[in-house]
Amino acid sequence: MLDGFANEAAAAAEARDRAEQESDPVVRDVLERIAGDEERHAALGLKMAMWALAKSPEQIIPVVRTVIRVLADDPSEVARTTALPCVRALLPWLESQRADGRVPVA
Repeated sequence: MLDGFANEAAAAAEARDRAEQESDPVVRDVLERIAGDEERHAALGLKMAMWALAKSPEQIIPVVRTVIRVLADDPSEVARTTALPCVRALLPWLESQRADGRVPVA
């Protein structure tokens, strides 16, 4: 989950930011293609996380909490401003699902 979703989303955001600041059109094009690839990887990682939730809901909340702790310790701006908020946004929803009895307590 950390690599497949959070890190790929962070890499996409970083490549996109660099592309927007790049003055060389060739380098900008390469960075935009990299960002697109990373965005597709992040989307696949999110699909895998959702699959894991469907298959093992009792295990996903501890995984999300671990990912949040790892990202919170990451000094990079992209982790702090992009990946961490994305993963943190999952936790309240998962907790509400658990409170409604849809995700068993881990």
